[in-house]
Amino acid sequence: MTSFAARGLWLLGGLCLWLAFAPAAPAQTGNPAHDALTARPEAERRQIILQALRAVGQGCGSVARLFSAGFDARRSAYWDARCADGGQWRIRLPAERFAQPSLQRCGAGAPAPQGGPCFQAVAAAPAGAQPRATASPATAPPPGARFGAIYTTDQPRAAYGFANGRPDRLAVNLSALRACEGMAEGAPCQFRGEIINRCAALAFALTRNPREVLRDHRTQAQNLATTGQGRTQAEAEAAALEACRLADREGGNCRVMAAGC
Repeated sequence: MTSFAARGLWLLGGLCLWLAFAPAAPAQTGNPAHDALTARPEAERRQIILQALRAVGQGCGSVARLFSAGFDARRSAYWDARCADGGQWRIRLPAERFAQPSLQRCGAGAPAPQGGPCFQAVAAAPAGAQPRATASPATAPPPGARFGAIYTTDQPRAAYGFANGRPDRLAVNLSALRACEGMAEGAPCQFRGEIINRCAALAFALTRNPREVLRDHRTQAQNLATTGQGRTQAEAEAAALEACRLADREGGNCRVMAAGC
């Protein structure tokens, strides 16, 4: 994505910050910023994008066309905007709440935009890519579906958020994210997977000071995180532990940190 001055990026980040606190859309795609933007009337959506473009110094008299291009495998949402003067832009809204959006110019002379050509549906994930969600966020969930979400910090901090079995897709993501942030002590939390009508579990491979209390995550170092799903909690825990033990090459201790249906 195109780089801008620090002040410009901070102003563009205000777009996601504002959207994060805006009322959620009924669609509940699992991307809070996209849901909030979708919930606004068309004219208001165009004005929000116009203000974001102007905030980073991009000349745009008005947004003549706004196009929702869809989602990638990590649930990032893409919106394409064409200004009245002909300028074209792609804005990427990450799935993580409060995450920094990014902006890229479309058209002749510009690098190929992430997700494929502007004003076309986002290209499918490359062959062999492993989506971090269990289903495409653009796919409507089955009636009466119950959702879950898993967030963790990156290595070595051993903080996480887990929530499952709720009918509100957006609320369950926010609950898991806030739980992770409460443990993370300022470290960023990343989305690790979505759960739909399944039991799930999260396992960490941990190393620790043997003199410290095992239950205190602040005394533990995470070597890796794995997840598992199943028809029962026991199946999900077994799947998460098996994946952890197969992947762990640091001699860490694999433990189920959270599980539920």
